[in-house]
Amino acid sequence: MLAPDDATEREVPAGVVLAPLWRRLLARLVDEVPFLALQVLGVVLLGDVRIDDEGIAVDQPLGVVFGVVTLGVVYETVLVAWRGATLGKLLFDLVVVRADSGGRPDRHQAALRALVPAALAAVPVLGPALALGAMSWAVWSPLRQGLHDRAAGTLVVMDPDR
Repeated sequence: MLAPDDATEREVPAGVVLAPLWRRLLARLVDEVPFLALQVLGVVLLGDVRIDDEGIAVDQPLGVVFGVVTLGVVYETVLVAWRGATLGKLLFDLVVVRADSGGRPDRHQAALRALVPAALAAVPVLGPALALGAMSWAVWSPLRQGLHDRAAGTLVVMDPDR
């Protein structure tokens, strides 16, 4: 018999439809582009980019990385707690809901959901791959939950009001 907390035993709350992975991916891309642009701008203005015979070398100031990551966490936390969705998710008719009830996540769940990939991304050298892996967990999860969704107890679903 499976443990009660096993993902295959869980049910989707009544009235919600899990979001297709392709919509989640496009929404994430929409949300990430402005932060990538900020990071590039920060590196151009405050960092060091060298191009020579051996290739391209980029030195990013820690303040730029910390600032962009902090803005990303605040953006995700505030919008998910307030609206249930980031701008990218709103564009693709997606919302984040509590896995137990289908209601809007509270600010603690929204913060945890944002902090998991951000903390993984902070690991030197392997960080971006770890963060991507945490979010990619949704591909194999029966409830399409990335590790950040599992940690926060959330699901990404189609917006029932659209």
